[in-house]
Amino acid sequence: MALRSEKLKKDAISMIGAGKLQPSDIQLVVSLLQSGDVEPRQCAILSYGRGMDHLAIEHMVPLLEELALHGADGLWAVLDIISMILHGGKEPSKPLIAVPRNVLVDPALFENVPGAMGGHHLEVLVKLLSRNDLFDRGFARALVKQLLSICARSRADIFHELAGPVSAALRALMDSHPQEVWAGVARLLRANDWRVRHRLETLIALRHADHLGPGLLYGLPANLYQKWAVKTRRVGHPLSWTGCQSRQGRRTAHFVGIRHSRISSQSLGISPVSLAHYLCGFYRTSRGVLWCLSLSRW
Repeated sequence: MALRSEKLKKDAISMIGAGKLQPSDIQLVVSLLQSGDVEPRQCAILSYGRGMDHLAIEHMVPLLEELALHGADGLWAVLDIISMILHGGKEPSKPLIAVPRNVLVDPALFENVPGAMGGHHLEVLVKLLSRNDLFDRGFARALVKQLLSICARSRADIFHELAGPVSAALRALMDSHPQEVWAGVARLLRANDWRVRHRLETLIALRHADHLGPGLLYGLPANLYQKWAVKTRRVGHPLSWTGCQSRQGRRTAHFVGIRHSRISSQSLGISPVSLAHYLCGFYRTSRGVLWCLSLSRW
């Protein structure tokens, strides 16, 4: 067999993918992965150009499961392949659902990132699973913890590569599981390392293209963070949410402002205004006299 040649092994995946893939080809790729004759990242190209569209899901799953055993490179290859399989709005079938769910929360996923497209595939799959209501609370908690792990002090390079896609993924999770998102964010708000808090702020702050729009946590039910603020306070004064308006040209933006805060800066290590900024994304007027919670109502 030609693939046994040492000179041809590096081109094995290209040779296999040159024709119409058959279930036997997938089994061959699995065996080559197991023997170490091909690299996990090479396998993603088999799905490009609709290369796997004609195969039944049960024929693809063995390859995806094998790739998931090969560290970060294999995990990202799985996300790449599944993104290609589902490209164009296809609905994920039941046999396929378990694979990306396991990959997204695998601790090895963020050991490295294969460039910008890796983050894109991550964002697309989280949004797809959320849109199809494929999250239970346990999985949502695990996924939020995984996504927020890029804020860790030791993951500076990973953070800068994935900050945008992770922020978008968290926004998708907010629609269906705000409590789980808030639980993860609240834990990091009290982190001792300023780098962790700064990275968290970057994830949940206002988007650069929409400074008057809502922050990531705008839709958070008030009872969640109010109870948390009271529980964690040591000193403080009453919390009062008041309405106000600010005119911008011909458009009127509606805001909710904070006059007083019961949130303790001593207990959190941050100022009340900083917490308000974390929660919802605040907008400061040009005169610098008003901090207010920006809503996207026009």
